[in-house]
Parts: sequence; structure tokens; C-alpha cells
Amino acid sequence: NVYALMGNHELEVLNDRLPPEQRPRYWYQLPYSTVHPEDMLSYVPSSEITSNTTEALEVLYDLALEEIYSKNKFRSVDFSPYGPKSICNFIEDEGKADMVRRELDNLQTHYI
Repeated sequence: NVYALMGNHELEVLNDRLPPEQRPRYWYQLPYSTVHPEDMLSYVPSSEITSNTTEALEVLYDLALEEIYSKNKFRSVDFSPYGPKSICNFIEDEGKADMVRRELDNLQTHYI
């Protein structure tokens, strides 16, 4: 007999692929279940990865460590590119924030 085991991340990935009317939100945007930013790169065609992509990943990784995990803000911040709880709201430079939002949106679009 073979039994397939499914962990939380696998279950959340399946839930994220449900039609919008069947899911309350994307699980991958929650800080405690988000996909590591660099793991999303494997879903993006290499022709679309630019210096902005790698810079955005560095910014997101640093923000995750500095603003979410080290300050225990799991309930007040998420990994969405837009909205009141967006991790991108911590970026002071508006030009850089816009670039990171676009890159994060693109990464998450390819991921789903």
C-alpha cells in the first residue's frame, strides 16, 4: 500500500488555485505560509527575469526578516503587492516601491 501525505504548504498551494469565488484569499500571501521569494523564480520564464526582479527579491527578503519575522507582525502584514497590509508599504522610496510591487505581482501571477 502507498499512502500520499500532504503537508500544509501543499494543501495551501491547491487552495490558491481554486477560483476566486471559492477561496477567501491567497494563502501564499500570508507571512506564515508564503512561498520563499526566490522559490517563485522557478515559475518565471528566464527571459522575464531582470535586474529589477533580483533587486525586488532582495528587498522583499530583507523586509520579511526586518519587518515581519523579527517584529512578530504575522497578522498585520502580508506578501501582497497592493493593499493596506502589503509588505511593499514599508518601502519608503515610491519609485522602488512601485517596481517591487510590479515584480511581486508578476512573480505571484506566474506562481499561480
